[in-house]
Amino acid sequence: MKTTLILLVLFVGIMIFSCEDPRDYNQCSTKISDSKENGMFVKDFKVDGEIWKINDTLQVRIKSAWMEKHWRLDKNYKPYAIDGFQMYIETYEEDVKGEELFWSIGTDAYHYFRKASKSCLMSDFQEMPTDSVLIWQVQKGTGLNDDPDKIILGEVSLANY
Repeated sequence: MKTTLILLVLFVGIMIFSCEDPRDYNQCSTKISDSKENGMFVKDFKVDGEIWKINDTLQVRIKSAWMEKHWRLDKNYKPYAIDGFQMYIETYEEDVKGEELFWSIGTDAYHYFRKASKSCLMSDFQEMPTDSVLIWQVQKGTGLNDDPDKIILGEVSLANY
């Protein structure tokens, strides 16, 4: 009985202290409707033809692309904005399976894309972009590759209007 009680107390203690509080981290919306509902939505972006055709064998179908404010949760788990912005590309899981492993969008630490979920890519911005078209190179291999001989597979773009 005493051993069981000790194990129970130990288990409960581990559970309490090992759980991370989501209020300690930046949050992200995985759907544009969630971003709008949270009040963090800034604007839509458009893809010509709704497909990023990177090369003859690689393409990413785009459901939606949007920018929202960086945000966190307050002590009552309500969202509040912090400095900066984050862009999301909602797509299909099968289109981004090899992203970050076999290919990556962006070639440096400035505005590269990473997975936010199985079917959503994200990138950070300190300021809202002002260019009418935003362009990223797509490289073979993992992102942030400083190799001057990196292989560029193609490029993708979003209309900013």
